[in-house]
Amino acid sequence: LDGASFHIASTLVWNKAFGASDINNLDLDLYQLDGTLIASSHSTVDNVEHLFERNLPPGDYVIQVRKSAVNGDRISDSETYALSFNFSPSPTPTAAGSFTANAAGDFSIQLTWNDQTDDETGYRLERRLSGGTYTEIVSLDPNVESYLDANLDPDTLYEYRLTAFNPNADASSVTTSATTYRRIENWRFENFGTATNSGDAADIADPDADQIPNLLEYATELDPNTSDSIGIIQTDSLSEQKQISFKLRSDDTTLSYWLGYTENLLNAFQYTSLEDIDSGLHPEIEFIQSNSLDSSFEDRTYGIRSENVAKQLFLKLRVENTSP
Repeated sequence: LDGASFHIASTLVWNKAFGASDINNLDLDLYQLDGTLIASSHSTVDNVEHLFERNLPPGDYVIQVRKSAVNGDRISDSETYALSFNFSPSPTPTAAGSFTANAAGDFSIQLTWNDQTDDETGYRLERRLSGGTYTEIVSLDPNVESYLDANLDPDTLYEYRLTAFNPNADASSVTTSATTYRRIENWRFENFGTATNSGDAADIADPDADQIPNLLEYATELDPNTSDSIGIIQTDSLSEQKQISFKLRSDDTTLSYWLGYTENLLNAFQYTSLEDIDSGLHPEIEFIQSNSLDSSFEDRTYGIRSENVAKQLFLKLRVENTSP
C-alpha cells in the first residue's frame, strides 16, 4: 500500500529450561532492514516481551530475539520460545469530539476539540465564509486540541471543518462556526470582560463616573475605567477662530455622529448628523477639515459660519450605536 502506514504488534514468551533452577532472559527488538533500531522490549522481571508500534511506513523490518544476561549470568545457551506478530494497516482515525469555536476578539477565533484517537498522524483544519468553499488553513500535529485562528475580519461569520487523518484514511469531519466580535464588542470585552451591551459594559453605563457614557468613550478613544477631566470637544487652540475639534472613531460603520447646538442653555439642543453638516446643510455650523490619525481614528474640525460668528453657541457631541 503505497503511502499507507501500519501497526505492528509482537509478543514473545518462553518457559524455564528443563532441569534449570532459574529462567533465561530474552530481549525483543525491531529494526529497519538497514539496521536502524525502531523499538525494544527488554524486561527483566518476567518471561514476556511485547512490542506495539503505530504508523510505521511500508517497508522491510527485522524482528530479533536474543538472549541477555540477568545479573551477569545466562542460565543456558539455548532457549525455546514462542513469537507471534502481526503487521496490519493503521485503522481509520476516530473523529475529534466537542469541536467548538468562540470569538477571541474582532480579528480572531479560538477553536478547541477533544483528541479521541491514537491513530491520527495529524489534523487538517479548513475554513470558509458562510456558504463558501472550504480552504485548508493549517495542518496540525497529532494530539493537538486547540488552534487560534487570527488575522480575520471583524463581525464576520466563519465556518470550520476539522478532519483527523493518517496515510490510510480520513476520519469523519466535524464542523463548527463562530462570528468574530464587532469592534465595540471587542472593546467591551477588553475593558469589562464581556462583549454584551449590559451592566458596566452597557453603552449608556458610566462606571468611572466622569459623565461620559461608555459609547462616547469608545467613539472618542477614552478610557471607560478612568475618569477623564477634559471634555470631548477641544477648543484650546481654536476658540478664537470660532472652531471646535474632536477625535472620532472612523473604523466602525455602526456608529452615527450628531452635533447639537443651542444659543442658550435654556433651550434644548438641536442635533444634526455630521453627515448633513459635512454636506453643507447646517445654517449655523460648517465642516472645516478632517485628518486621519491612524487606521481607527480621525480628527474632525467644525466652525461657526462667518455670518453667525457674533452668536453664542453651546455645542454637544452625540453618538448613536446602530447595531444591537
